[in-house]
Amino acid sequence: MTPHQLPAGRTSHSRFVIPLELMENNTCGIKQGTHLAELMQHVRLIIWDEASMTQRYAFETLDKTFCQLFQMLKDQRCWLWVMGNYQLKKKESKDEPTWIEIPEEFLIKSWTSPIEQIVVETSPDFTSRQSDDDYLKERAILTPRNDDADAINENMFKKLGGAPVTYNSVEKICKASTNIADLHDLYPVKFLNSLNFPGMPPMPSA
Repeated sequence: MTPHQLPAGRTSHSRFVIPLELMENNTCGIKQGTHLAELMQHVRLIIWDEASMTQRYAFETLDKTFCQLFQMLKDQRCWLWVMGNYQLKKKESKDEPTWIEIPEEFLIKSWTSPIEQIVVETSPDFTSRQSDDDYLKERAILTPRNDDADAINENMFKKLGGAPVTYNSVEKICKASTNIADLHDLYPVKFLNSLNFPGMPPMPSA
């Protein structure tokens, strides 16, 4: 459902006409000379939600299609900051390599705190321009792990100006939602405070 919550969001199969039955030799249904092919020429960034759960043939299918549409595909690609092990191996065959080599200028090779460093590299003027909507919209940090996203959000929240405000939750189960008696025994306050929900800040520790 995530693509439908974004402005003009689409699923990957719908946007790139990826076949539903994926095989090694598939290509997308994007034809030369069509409006969709022209749209692909202006693409600078593809945000693919839940990409780590996508079948690899979907990426290979799109890559082969782009190779057909653009003779100089590498000029159409965009780059992201990469931290960690940046020594990417090459495929030992005559085929195209399955990995790419990231240019030196896009690598972060040293840091004390990886989260702090990726924030600094992405938004170096965040503290002074945190009210600048255009500045914020031009930048994004992508991570496949929710715990990393929480840590990045916490780091950036600490940089926000103004006094913090704490909103306390109701530490009990609504009795109207169930007919079970003794809910306070089934769901003690300590358990309720341990729950973390997407889009909600974690419960502060006592």
